[in-house]
Amino acid sequence: MKQLRIQCVDCGKPVIVSAFRPCFYCGRNYSQQEVDSLFAQNKGEVVDVEELLSARGPLAVEPVQPRSPPWRNFIYVAAALFFLIFCAVCILLILKLK
Repeated sequence: MKQLRIQCVDCGKPVIVSAFRPCFYCGRNYSQQEVDSLFAQNKGEVVDVEELLSARGPLAVEPVQPRSPPWRNFIYVAAALFFLIFCAVCILLILKLK
């Protein structure tokens, strides 16, 4: 069964159609003769939908692992130092008040 990537004849949206797969947007059904004539006129390209949907299809790329920005470590260190200084000041104030 041929499946073509075309612009729909009725609505003009890019879709993949076949004799059993209508246009997703407008619902136009294509007969096998229409699909064959569109292919013969070079108005679409044959696609393998299972290959496009597979995990290792032609457009599959390796997932990118997100990295934390380098300045984030600086923020953590600065926050820890601020907290230590705050604790030291609090301890000094408590000791002076006694």
